[in-house]
Amino acid sequence: MAGIILKSFVLLSSFMFSMSNTLHLPTNTEYTANFSHSSLLSVPKNLPLQTTILDLQSNNISILVMSDFSYLLKLKVLNMSHNKLSELDSSIFSLNKELVYLDLSHNLLAVIYGQFKEGLQHLDLSFNHFNSLSTCEVFKNLMHLKYLGLGVATVQKSDLKCFQSLRLHTVLLELENLSHYESGSLQILSTLKLQLVLPKKDMDPYILLSDAVNSVQILELSNMNYATTHIDAESFTNSRVSDITIINVTLSWSNIVKLFQAFWKSSVQFLKVEEMTIMGAIQSEYFDYSATLIQEVMFQNVTITDYRFSQADVYTFVSEMNILSLTVTHANVLFMLCPSKPSIFRSLKFPHNALTDDIYQDCSNLANLESLMLAWNKLKKLSKVSSMTTHMISLQNLDVSHNSLQYETGEDCHWPETIVNLDLSENQLTESVFICLPITVKKLDLHSNQIDHISWEIRQFAALEDLNLASNRLKDLPDCRPFGNLVVMNVAKNSIQTPSPDSLYSCPTVKTIQAEHNPFQCNCDIREFVYREKESSAWLPK
Repeated sequence: MAGIILKSFVLLSSFMFSMSNTLHLPTNTEYTANFSHSSLLSVPKNLPLQTTILDLQSNNISILVMSDFSYLLKLKVLNMSHNKLSELDSSIFSLNKELVYLDLSHNLLAVIYGQFKEGLQHLDLSFNHFNSLSTCEVFKNLMHLKYLGLGVATVQKSDLKCFQSLRLHTVLLELENLSHYESGSLQILSTLKLQLVLPKKDMDPYILLSDAVNSVQILELSNMNYATTHIDAESFTNSRVSDITIINVTLSWSNIVKLFQAFWKSSVQFLKVEEMTIMGAIQSEYFDYSATLIQEVMFQNVTITDYRFSQADVYTFVSEMNILSLTVTHANVLFMLCPSKPSIFRSLKFPHNALTDDIYQDCSNLANLESLMLAWNKLKKLSKVSSMTTHMISLQNLDVSHNSLQYETGEDCHWPETIVNLDLSENQLTESVFICLPITVKKLDLHSNQIDHISWEIRQFAALEDLNLASNRLKDLPDCRPFGNLVVMNVAKNSIQTPSPDSLYSCPTVKTIQAEHNPFQCNCDIREFVYREKESSAWLPK
């Protein structure tokens, strides 16, 4: 049975996290009563008077009365989401002067009486059964409100006028069951961020989209699942939005291209697409890449339903984007084309895909690229990774971790002279890797490989300052003579039993050594090692 947690120093309820940007509560002395998921039919009686956070989400409560909360004078947060409330008299909270957070989402609410108290900062009424906002007078006192969640079936300008005086940070407008929308209504809202849940029905969301991009700076759209849609790029040219996130998208390839073209010519600077499904056939579509303000595009979790298409049609669409940053993750990408002309890309991130060593071989149009991330792919040869970067003359940061990379002695490696951060962790590399590495690297991550020793006879890495060799097979500390300026060394989780007493003497510049989780044996050598370590500026766990 649910109990009461008093003097909670860590707030575990998930609803607390949604307040992080708009609501600040002290968490060191808050008292939490947690009765969520308890099959309750009513609010528990005789709760501690010092309760500040009351969590009643996911129960079967259908009625609230004033006596449920009137004695909880210190109550600040109340979560009543996912219950069975059908109507509410907002005056039941009139004695809760400290209440700032009220979540009534996912109920059966169709009617609200009275007026909410003035001090509320977060009010969520989304995913209920409201037909309209004709009773919006209940909100007019909420001058401190920062977050407002609403859900209605009809939206009219007159219903939203009472929100004009509110200076909101975020509005969640849930329109899953929308039956009527009056053009221009969204532009009445005064908010920095709008989270718009689009209708489920097979309808054209064009008017909603047009109003949304012309109403706010930050826009989040979800449930864009339509067979057809009319998109007029011209109506987006004078938009206000700078940051768009689209979640749960199911569109044809043609409509996806049209949607991106509209955003390309708008005020959008940052565009993120999550959970995108491309329906039907994919064919080559014309796209005008010129004159855009977009700086960054991100695709996350992409699914294609029909694989009978020319992959070049999709990869060309992405590779020709002349923007600063591109991320494609969890999309099962097999290949990525080299841009057809010099690109301004500075950051490319393609983690969690199926890319091979053939990517960007002989590509000379990425001269401005500074950061490249290819972690969690199917790369196998380190020498081919090096040749991939040969023409990337601005590349500073390279992450090829979590692949199956190997290096065989004798293979040629050619790196640009600009790489300073190199992540090769979680691969299958041995000590021979040092033959292939760029000598310009300052921070090198080789943790979780198969390195059992490092010879002092390898070439000099004078720029190297930070070396991570954790979770390898080392039996002794590496000789630092090839690393004349090394400052940080990590040899944790290796097989070091008795480090050489002279190990630290070869590392005069090292300030920090991490060596925990090694099978050290206590003998004269280890005592000598610890003694010398104490005399140096290095650190070892005791």
